[in-house]
Amino acid sequence: MTSIRALAALYVGFFHMVRPFELWGRFAGFWGAGYTAVSFFFFLSGFILVYTHGVEFVSGKGDVKRFLVARFARVYPLYLLVTIIAGFLSYKVIFHPKYHVIAYIAQVFMLQSWHIRLTPFFNIVAWSLSEEAFFYFCFPFIAPRLRPNSLRHGILLLAGCWVLALIPGMIAMHLDPARAWSEVALSNHGPVVYVVRRFPPLMLPQFLCGIVAGWIYLQRPISDGFAKVALAVGSVVMVTALLFADHLPFVLLHNGLLIPCYVLILYGLARPNIVSNVLSWSPFVLAGEASYAFYLTHFMFNDWAWWVFHWPMTIAGLVPRLLVLLPLSLLLHLYVERPGRRWVMKWWDARAARLQAA
Repeated sequence: MTSIRALAALYVGFFHMVRPFELWGRFAGFWGAGYTAVSFFFFLSGFILVYTHGVEFVSGKGDVKRFLVARFARVYPLYLLVTIIAGFLSYKVIFHPKYHVIAYIAQVFMLQSWHIRLTPFFNIVAWSLSEEAFFYFCFPFIAPRLRPNSLRHGILLLAGCWVLALIPGMIAMHLDPARAWSEVALSNHGPVVYVVRRFPPLMLPQFLCGIVAGWIYLQRPISDGFAKVALAVGSVVMVTALLFADHLPFVLLHNGLLIPCYVLILYGLARPNIVSNVLSWSPFVLAGEASYAFYLTHFMFNDWAWWVFHWPMTIAGLVPRLLVLLPLSLLLHLYVERPGRRWVMKWWDARAARLQAA
């Protein structure tokens, strides 16, 4: 499951680094739907957190403070470094003191998604980390309450969370159908569509779907045969939907329309098979671990490459970008993300030990 994050991060990266989408020819719809990978990240986050921490919180043994510190240690050291760099680069290119100071403070504290005027600045893709921070705070209190009593109960919970994820998009389609149907420049999006796909409580159901799917996986063993069918069906349906994404409502795709496919694909990868064995290869696992660094840096680097070197945002222009971004992401993961995580947890455990001794 770690390796699949690398594929999702690359999908988002290709979405941002090649414009217009028509450059992809007959595959324009597929590559123009790269934003759907963010929904997958939200879902995957809930799934993995249940898998790793769900039982301890249900049993009452979970340490909420340590859990939140561990999540902070996982995402914030690299996030802070990239945010500082983004602030410097933005100051050199465009800076409006009237609103950029507040927006930057909000981004430092991962609060930018809570207001429409704070999101589209500096490292724009960091909006999803603002969502994730909210999800992390909710997880210890929500996850135990979403544990299903039976498979039927779990399926109903999963379906209910999925519908909750789509309702805001349906409302947006009614209030602003033109903008809700197509992915266009952010500046052309009306406030309704923008809020629907950014406001953290409206994104929460996608995370909840991952939580429920994770509980079902823990409680119901998956056979090898079912896993193979689930992986095949989920992959075919998802790829087909993405190929025709320009004929589907943008706001629904953005807010989790493909979650049933994500469920099937993760269940399919949960058992040994050709695909899961390939993805378990250590270089792919390392790529998955470094995908967070790639995701955080690709948008900012893409803009910088355009401003400074005028690298074209074409398919050919992907080559020099990836030649820089891929090793850079690996270095940031190995020498910033991992050490930062270890340092924070070492500090927290030492502090806890001192308090206990006192």
